[in-house]
Amino acid sequence: MLTIHVKLILLACIINISKGGWNDVLNDIKQKAKEKFRNKYRNQSTINFLGYDLSQYPGTNAYFRNLNKDKWTSYYECLTAQDRNLGQLQSVAPVAVAALEGGSVKLDCRICLSSDNLNDIHSVEWYTALVGERSLKPIEYDEHTLVTPNEKSLMMYNLRLDQTGQYMCSLGEALTAPYFVTVVKSFESNIKEVHPKHAKHGPFPTPDLHLSQHNIRVSTQWGPWSPCSQCGKVGKRHRYGFCNVLSSNLEHAQAKRRADKIRTGKYLEILKLFQEGIPCSSHILPEQIKKIPEVKNRKDEIMIGFCKEKCAEEKVFVVRDEHGNVLEKANNSAGIYSMLQGLPPAEPHIEKSLVYTSTDSDVELTCPGNLNSDFPMQWQIGEHIVIPEVIAKQSEGRIFVSLTERIHVRKAKISDANVYSCWQHKQLAGMVRLVVEKKIKLNFNHHIMMLAMIIILFTFFWVFTKAFFGRKYARIKD
Repeated sequence: MLTIHVKLILLACIINISKGGWNDVLNDIKQKAKEKFRNKYRNQSTINFLGYDLSQYPGTNAYFRNLNKDKWTSYYECLTAQDRNLGQLQSVAPVAVAALEGGSVKLDCRICLSSDNLNDIHSVEWYTALVGERSLKPIEYDEHTLVTPNEKSLMMYNLRLDQTGQYMCSLGEALTAPYFVTVVKSFESNIKEVHPKHAKHGPFPTPDLHLSQHNIRVSTQWGPWSPCSQCGKVGKRHRYGFCNVLSSNLEHAQAKRRADKIRTGKYLEILKLFQEGIPCSSHILPEQIKKIPEVKNRKDEIMIGFCKEKCAEEKVFVVRDEHGNVLEKANNSAGIYSMLQGLPPAEPHIEKSLVYTSTDSDVELTCPGNLNSDFPMQWQIGEHIVIPEVIAKQSEGRIFVSLTERIHVRKAKISDANVYSCWQHKQLAGMVRLVVEKKIKLNFNHHIMMLAMIIILFTFFWVFTKAFFGRKYARIKD
């Protein structure tokens, strides 16, 4: 029996030693696997131990499970909103947009992206069909036409009149409702300056106008505020309001109203498609609606306000070694980048233009460039900053800056010749060189000119006659 007990004790000791050794080996394997995973996915913190994205396969990670749930919730909310906006026609409503020449516009890609599609967001493409074209084609991107990396919104700056047309984004076979963009040439006479409703003095924004006899409503569609022109001190900002026509969907009881509805009803069908309305200056708004006096005579509006914003903190890229010691600093805010950051985003080319005019002529100077931002323009003449109120007073109204940030020079003088530069947030956006030449005036008397022409013609005829008859007489004599 003693031998049996001894054997059992020895067997238990061997088992315990083996178990302890196995646990050590298993822990060692786990530790090596963790180190290998950590080294392999050091810069990919959202990868789980199987190599999948935690935002899609969160497993037991509570944070990423909630994040994944929020993504799917947003996706279903987007689908619900799209279904709600289908309306009675059960079709996605297109959007009509107006923008000023030289301004900017942002078109959101309204495709609902599920959690699975988020990884394919780089596949979103934009197409356009300009006025006169019958088919959509991919947009040619340049320094002023680009797509935001995250939202895939189409951003177009320094707009030209020939960019008027239809725009649409797609992801695979999924398409969104089209945008109909109209680039409007800015005439100062068509724009009215207004003040916010809380201001002490007007003029204030024009209220909505219901035209029951035409079954339409005319309103002002306001865009977002531009960024503040300066930081750290009082600056200016602005936003544009475009005249907009919507269908009011009113019933007409009187016979006269029924008659008016018959005349304009077939043209109102297009307004039912555009639930957000159509700008009065849009190229797709029927002429019959544009000719309505209340639509034709309503001006676009611009609202200018004061603002004060904090200056953004400088973005400094820091390179450290494995011990945390700083090896390099690069102030990105000052345009300095580290070689480890890769190539910085290319800045828009500074556009330049040359304008010739003669003395006593009127000239309008427009900034030829844009730094792909909505910051208000600040002009300089030579090295002197232009303050609109001051220059208008000093020149007695001969030189002034318009509401659309253009410099107007009336009855130009030789001294007006200079380099006019436009800036956005203290960065040069464009340059205009104005050359003023002296106009030579030649005053002619109409009667004197007629007498001189008669004398010249008579002299020519007399010389020709003498030469002709002299030659004939010489032949007879021979």
